[in-house]
Amino acid sequence: MFKLSQKSEVNKESQKILIYWLLLMVIMIASDIGLIILKSKTEVIVVSICISAFCAIMGIYVIKRFYRDVVKPAKTLEKTGDSTLEIRLARVRKRKRGRDMYEIVDSYRRGYFFTLAIIIGVATLLVMGAMILKMNEYDNINIPFYWGIIISIVIMIISVFAARKQDLFFLSSRDLKSAIEQRGFDEIRVNNDFMMANYHEMFKGMMAVGISYYVVFMQKFCYVGEISSISKIGKFSVTQKLNKTKITRYFIRIYEKNGTINRLMCGDSISQELIARDFQSKGFEVVDEEL
Repeated sequence: MFKLSQKSEVNKESQKILIYWLLLMVIMIASDIGLIILKSKTEVIVVSICISAFCAIMGIYVIKRFYRDVVKPAKTLEKTGDSTLEIRLARVRKRKRGRDMYEIVDSYRRGYFFTLAIIIGVATLLVMGAMILKMNEYDNINIPFYWGIIISIVIMIISVFAARKQDLFFLSSRDLKSAIEQRGFDEIRVNNDFMMANYHEMFKGMMAVGISYYVVFMQKFCYVGEISSISKIGKFSVTQKLNKTKITRYFIRIYEKNGTINRLMCGDSISQELIARDFQSKGFEVVDEEL
């Protein structure tokens, strides 16, 4: 069962990330103001502002996650008395926008691609800015900083176009279609089942658990399986230390009768619990396992 202590850990982790990011933003803004007051080189000021802009973009994502995982559940709890688990359960059951399953999964890909494009663009601009600043230290070299911006934009467009053309960053609806064909399933039946499924958050992706099928669509993994082919479900967690911070990842293992085992990383502990409950409601055994 989901424990309140697990919910508290998720909230504390979200609060820490938010505090650290707000402190970083204050430092970056103060740095920009300081550079302007000291009348530093225009190139230095532009690079500093670009870094701040990048931090601000990531900060918006952090704030949205904090509001979704901590603030909104707390507000709903006060109004309705529902627990965090019940609030997330309502989200799981909510229908997704899209004409069919292909449109829904591609929306995940587009969101990921958009974020990655921004990161590539800002990173390229910073690298070019740093190179120009270093080269301009020599007396016989004076490269206008706007050339760095132009080159960065060109590199960004080429990189993003090539990546999108080759689908390097995320699987697409074509991969889902291929997975259905490889298993020999009826595409219309899978789609109808998908559109009425429960949608669970996975790490960089989603899982749709329907009546007859379950569909996994993640960054580098796509799978379609029959509910009737499942023998049991396992769940476990792994705690790792990253830069003196302990991070816990939550997993679900799906065992099929033909010997196939899918190990999937969940979005968080609540997502893991909701997936387990979803399969338990269908009569499957869910066991606690080790790595």
